[in-house]
Amino acid sequence: MSLFHLNLLLFCASVFLFYRSFLLKRVALVNKADCPAGNCVKDCFGSLCDVENCERNNVTLCDSLKRFDRAIIIIIDALYFGFVVERSSPFKVIRKSLQDSSSPLTSFLFRFRADPPTTTLQRTKALTTGTFPTFIDAGSNFFNYDITEDSWIHQFQRKRSSIWVGGDEIWETLYPGAFSKAWSFPSFDAFDLDTIDRSLIPLVRQHMREQHLRGGSDWDVYIAHFLGVDHAGHRHGRSHPEMDRKLREMNEMVSNVVDHLGEDTLLVVMGDHGMTASGDHGGDTEDELNTAVWLAWRRKTGEEGRQMGTHRVRLTEADFSQVSQVDFVPTLSLLLGLPIPFSSLGKVIPEVFEGDQNKLLALKVNAQQVSEFLMEYAKVDRISQQLPSLEAVVEGRASSYELYLSTVQRLCRSAWATFDQTLYPGAFSKAWSFPSFDAFDLDTIDRSLIPLVRQHMREQHLRGGSDWDVYIAHFLGVDHAGHRHGRSHPEMDRKLREMNEMVSNVVDHLGEDTLLVVMGDHGMTASGDHGGDTEDELNTALWLAWRRKTGEEGRQIGTHRVRLTESDFSQVSQVDFVPTLSLLLGLPIPFSSLGKVIPEVFEGDQNKLLALKVNAQQVSEFLMEYAKVDRISQQLPSLEAVVEGRASSYELYLSTVQRLCRSAWATFDQVGIFVAVLSSCISLTGLFASLRLDNAGNPPWWALILLAVALGSVASLILLPVAIITASVTLAKLTSVNLATYRVLPWSLCLLYAFSFTSNSLIVSELPVLRTLVAVTVTSFVFSGFSLSRLLPDSSWKPLVLRLAGLLFLLGLMRTAELFKKCREEEGPDCRETFVHKPLASLAPHLVSYKQTILVLSSVSLILVTVLKYWLLQRAGNLSGETLQHLVVRYLPPTNTVAVISFWSLQCLPTPLWTRLTFWQRNGFALWVYASSLVGLIVFLVKPLLVSRQKPENRKRSLLLSRNVRAIYSEVRDSLGDPAPPVVMGLRSALPASLLAVSFLLFHPLVLLAGDLHSTPLFLLTLSLFLACFLLSETSCEFCFVALLLAQFGFFVTGHHATFSSIQWEAAFVGLPGDIGSKVSILIPGLMVLINTEVSSILAILWLAIQASSVSRLLPGGDVSEVGNSTVLLNQVEELCGNWKSLSNGFVVFSAVKLCGTMISCAVLRRHLMVWKIFAPRFIFEGVSFISTLFVVFLVSRVFKRASNTLLGFLRTLEKRS
Repeated sequence: MSLFHLNLLLFCASVFLFYRSFLLKRVALVNKADCPAGNCVKDCFGSLCDVENCERNNVTLCDSLKRFDRAIIIIIDALYFGFVVERSSPFKVIRKSLQDSSSPLTSFLFRFRADPPTTTLQRTKALTTGTFPTFIDAGSNFFNYDITEDSWIHQFQRKRSSIWVGGDEIWETLYPGAFSKAWSFPSFDAFDLDTIDRSLIPLVRQHMREQHLRGGSDWDVYIAHFLGVDHAGHRHGRSHPEMDRKLREMNEMVSNVVDHLGEDTLLVVMGDHGMTASGDHGGDTEDELNTAVWLAWRRKTGEEGRQMGTHRVRLTEADFSQVSQVDFVPTLSLLLGLPIPFSSLGKVIPEVFEGDQNKLLALKVNAQQVSEFLMEYAKVDRISQQLPSLEAVVEGRASSYELYLSTVQRLCRSAWATFDQTLYPGAFSKAWSFPSFDAFDLDTIDRSLIPLVRQHMREQHLRGGSDWDVYIAHFLGVDHAGHRHGRSHPEMDRKLREMNEMVSNVVDHLGEDTLLVVMGDHGMTASGDHGGDTEDELNTALWLAWRRKTGEEGRQIGTHRVRLTESDFSQVSQVDFVPTLSLLLGLPIPFSSLGKVIPEVFEGDQNKLLALKVNAQQVSEFLMEYAKVDRISQQLPSLEAVVEGRASSYELYLSTVQRLCRSAWATFDQVGIFVAVLSSCISLTGLFASLRLDNAGNPPWWALILLAVALGSVASLILLPVAIITASVTLAKLTSVNLATYRVLPWSLCLLYAFSFTSNSLIVSELPVLRTLVAVTVTSFVFSGFSLSRLLPDSSWKPLVLRLAGLLFLLGLMRTAELFKKCREEEGPDCRETFVHKPLASLAPHLVSYKQTILVLSSVSLILVTVLKYWLLQRAGNLSGETLQHLVVRYLPPTNTVAVISFWSLQCLPTPLWTRLTFWQRNGFALWVYASSLVGLIVFLVKPLLVSRQKPENRKRSLLLSRNVRAIYSEVRDSLGDPAPPVVMGLRSALPASLLAVSFLLFHPLVLLAGDLHSTPLFLLTLSLFLACFLLSETSCEFCFVALLLAQFGFFVTGHHATFSSIQWEAAFVGLPGDIGSKVSILIPGLMVLINTEVSSILAILWLAIQASSVSRLLPGGDVSEVGNSTVLLNQVEELCGNWKSLSNGFVVFSAVKLCGTMISCAVLRRHLMVWKIFAPRFIFEGVSFISTLFVVFLVSRVFKRASNTLLGFLRTLEKRS
C-alpha cells in the first residue's frame, strides 16, 4: 500500500472517529413500565375511594385515571396545522366541532409541535414511545427497524388488547406482530395520492359502523394512518386543487368516524408533521414542525361538554395552545389506563383530564415515570448534570409537576439532538399498512384507509362496541400533498377536506367509552417540507375528544370564540401523548416514555393529580434504570422531592426532566472529537505531501473504507500516533522533491474555503463564494503563463484574448445557472426563486404556460448537450466505424434524448388524464433509458475503443465526410506519391473519446434522476467543465480545485442544500413503482436519491477523467486518420494514465480538505445555536459526498484502466504488424 493510500486510510478512520464522537446516539432501554399502585386512602378518588375494593383488586393509579376503554387514532400524514383552522381549508370537521356549542363531543385541539427531523418514521416513533429522536435518525426513513423501547403499543400487547391498524405500512414495520388486524399499504410512492386512502377509508367506515351498531367493537385501539395529504403535498404542494380534494376526503372520513363514535371511545385525529408551501417535509421549518392533534369523545348523558375554541366564527393558529408530540404518549396512556411508556419524556396534557385532582394525579404519575427513566438512563449513559430532581417538586401542585416534566423534556431534547432510531414489529391484531414514502401518491393510502376507518367506526357505532381496543389510522395524504405541492396548493385543500370528512365520520360514530385522538406527527413548511426544526415543521395539532355520557359536563378548550388562532391553544410535546393516552385507556405509561400527561384531558383536579403522579413515577423509574446502562446527569430531579398531592409539583418535575434530557443528550465525546480532528489534519498533511511522490498506485478503495471503519472503532489514542508517524515518513520522503513547481494558490484558496465553514452565513449563502473562487483560480492560471515581454505590441495576443473570453463566458454560465437555485429558509424573504423546484407533474393546472416553458427549456438543454458531445466525437473521427460500439454511441444517445423528452412531456398532462395512464404508459420511456444505457455501457466496457481501420480507397470518403480541410489537403498531397498503407481512424483521440462516450451514455439516466427542471443547470455545468478543460492545463491542481468548486456549485443550482428537507425524494421513483422498496430492495430508491444528490460530483469526476486523457485531442486541427508512430502513442498512453492518477488523487485530497473543514466547524461550534440546523447537516452531507467521491473515482479508474489497457494492446498489435 502506498503512502498516499495509507494517509487516506487514516483520514477515513479519523472521520469515522469524529462521526462516533460527535453524533452520539441515545441508548434505547428495553424496560417496560408498570402502573404504580395507588394508595387507597391517600389517593382517594374514583375507584380508589372504595378502599375495600381497592385493596382487594390492587387498583392502580392508571385504573383510576382511565377514562376510555378504547381509542381510534387517525393520523393524517403531514397535517399542516393551517389545514385544521383556516376557513379556506376543506378540512372543516374539527373546526366546526369546536365552533358548535351543541356538539355532542368533548374535544381538545392543540398545535402539535414535532421534534425535527419531520420524517414519518421518527414522528411515529415519538408518538408511540414518547422519546426524542437523535440527529442521525434523519436519514433513516429508508431503513426501518422494529422498536424495542416501551410504548403504548407494547402496553396494549401486555394487556392482550386488540389493536387494529390500517394505512402506512410503517406501523407493521415498527411493531411486527403487534396488531390483531392490519391493512397495510406501501407508502413510498408519493405520486400515488389515492390508493392507500381509498383502500382504507371504506375499512374505517365499515369498522366504525359495526362498532356503532353493536355498541362495542372487536378492537381496543384502531389506528388509521392516511397518506394522501402527504403525497398530495409532495407531488403538488400545499395549495394545489388535488390537496383540496384529499382534505375533503379526510374531512368526510373523520366526520363519519365522529358520527359512529361511542361514549367509551377516545378519538384522536392528528398529523405526524406539517409541510412547507411546496408540500415537502423532513426539515425544521415552522410549517413542517407544526401539525394538529384533536382529542375528542362523545359526551355521556348529563356530562358537561368541554371544547377548545367553540363559538368563534374564525379560528387561527394563535387560538390554540401548543403541545409537544411526545406529550401525546403519556396523555394517551393515562386516558386509556396504561402505564406511561418507560422511556417517555412526554408531559401529560393537563387540559384533557377532568378536574384538578385528575390533572394533579396524571402529572404526578407522569413525573414519577420520567424520574424512574432518568435514573435508569443515568446508569448506562451520560446525561446532563442539571436534570431536576423529582424530590424537589412541591407535592400536590400540578404546576410543579408540569415544570418538572417540561424541564426534563427541554434538556433531553437538546441532549438527544443526536437523533437515534430503533424500530419495532408485531404488535397489532389487525393492520392495513401501505408504503408511505412515495410523496407523489396523495391518495392511495388515504383512500384505502378512509373506507376502513368509516367501516370500523360504523360497525362500532351499530354494535355499541368494537373488536378493537385501540384503532390507529395514520393518513399520509396531507403529508404527500405538502411534499408535492406545498401547503397552499388546491391539492392540499382537497386532502384536508378528505381528512375533515374522515374525522367527522369518526366523531359521528364515536362511542361514549372511546377516546378520539386526531393529531399530526409533525407540521410542514409553507412549501410542504418537513424534517427540520422550524416552527411550522415542529408544530402540529393534537385533538383529544370523546362523546359525553348522559349527564356528563362537556369540556372544551377555547369555546365560545368566533375565531381561533394558535395563541388560543396551549402547546404540548408529542411525547406527552404517550402517557396521556396510556392513562386515559387504563394502560401503564410505557416504561421509556418521557412524555408528560396532558392534565386538561383528565376530569377533575383529583384525576389530574393522579395522572401526573403516575406519569412522574413512570419517568422516575425510567431514569433510574437508564442511569444503569448509560451516562446521565447526576442532577436529574428526584421524584421523592415532589410534594404529594399537588399537581403543579408533578408538572414541574416532568417539565424539568424533559428540558434537561433534551440538552443532556447533546453531550459530546470531546476527547474523541479532538483526536479525530487533529489526526485528520495530520493525515491531510501526509496526503498533500504524498501527491508529490511517485509511488502512489491504484487504490483498493473498498478495502480502504472497510479498514477505515475498523480503525475508527478502536481506541482513539492509537489513531493519533499512527497518523503522526505516517505523515512524518511522507514529509521526510518529500524533502528531495522540488516544491517550486507546485502551485500554492489553489491549496491556499481551498484551505480558506474549508475554514470558512465556521461561518453559518457562508454556508447559507455559498453560491457567490464559489463563483468568486472559480474566477480567482482560473484568472490566476490564465495570466500565470504570460509575462510583460509577451504582451508587447508585436507579440501574439490571441491566446490571452481567447482565454479571457473563455473565462468571461465561464462566469456568465455560472451566473445564469444561479437562476435555478433554491432558497434556504435562513436566507429570508429577500431570496427570490426564479423557478419552482417541483417536477412538471406536480405543478398546478393553472401553470400550463410555465410547464411548457420548463419543458422547452429542459428539452433544448438536453439536445444541446447531446449535440455538443456528438460533435466532439464526430469531428475527432471516432464515429466513423461500423462496429457495435460505434453504433451504440452513434445512435443510442439521440434515441435516449427523445425518450427523456417524451417522458417529461407526459408529466405535463392534466392530472385526471395522467392518472388514467397505466404504469407502463407513464414510465415506459424512463425504463427504456435505464435499460438501454445499461446495455450500452456493458457493450462499451467490453469493447471500449472508438477506432476503425480503413483501407486507403475508403479514406477519401471518410475525410470528405469529416470536413477537415487540413486532412483533405494531406490526402490530396499523399495521393500523388506512393500508395499509403491501411490507416486507423480516431486513434489519436481514442482514450478521451472512450471516456467522453461513457459520460455520453450516462448523461441521460443522470438527467432523468436529476429532474426535468435541472436539465438546464446540468447543461450549463457540463459546458462550464468543458470550458475549464481548455482554460486550465491537463495536470494542474487548479483544474482539480475548479472541478471540485463546480461540483459543489452544481449541487446548489440543482435545487439542493445541506438540509434534510431539500433531499429530492421524488427521484426514488422516476420510472419505478412506488412499492419497489418493499417488493425488491429499499437500496434501489436509496441509490437513486443518492445519485440525484451527487449528480454534479459524478459529472465533475467524469470530466476530470476526460481532461486527464487530453481532451484537446478531441478538437479539430489534427489529422483524424492516424498512421503515426505507435511507439510514440504507447508512451503517450502511459503519460495519460499518470495524468489521471495525479488529477484523481488531487480531487480526493481537495474533497478531504473540504470535509475536514466541516469537522473543524462542528467541533469548534458544537454549542452554537445553529449546530444542528446548519453545521451538523453540512458535515453529514460532506461525509456522504466524500464516500461517494471515493466510490465514483474507483469506478472511473476501472473504466480508465480498461480503456487504456485495451488501447495499449491495440497499439502493440499495430506495432507488431508494421
